[in-house]
Amino acid sequence: MGRSRFVRGRRHASHGRGRGARILFRIGQSGSQTDDGLAALDAIRRPDRIRAVAVASPGVKPWPARRWRALLDGLAEYGGVDEWDEASRRLIDSHACGWAHGMEPDWLRGACIWMGVDPDAWNPAEGGRSWLPWSRMR
Repeated sequence: MGRSRFVRGRRHASHGRGRGARILFRIGQSGSQTDDGLAALDAIRRPDRIRAVAVASPGVKPWPARRWRALLDGLAEYGGVDEWDEASRRLIDSHACGWAHGMEPDWLRGACIWMGVDPDAWNPAEGGRSWLPWSRMR
C-alpha cells in the first residue's frame, strides 16, 4: 500500500499514486470533440496523471469501454462514461446543486476516489458525510 495521510481526520492510503497534480479530462464522443480531446491528451502525454471520462449526450448511445480504452491507450486512464440521461435532465431542470448524497454516478465516485477522496465518504456505516460541493444545501 502507498503512503498514508489524513483525510478529514482519518488515515487514508494514497494507493501508491504518489503526489502531484492530476487531471480529470472530459472528452466527447462526437467528431471533433473526440479528435480535439485526443490531440490535447497527446500533447500533455501524462497517462499516469490523467483520467479521461467520456461524455455521451442525451439520446447518444455511449461507446463501449473497450473502444475508449483503445483510443486512450498511452494517453490517459479510462474513467467511465458520463451518460446524460433523464436523471441528468431532472437534476438540471430542478436547479439542484448536484447529486443527492449516495446517488452520485459511478464515474464521478471513481473520479473522486482516484483524486484522493476517502472512499468511506459515501459509506454511512463509516461515518461518511459527503463534503462534496454538490451535496450542500442551498
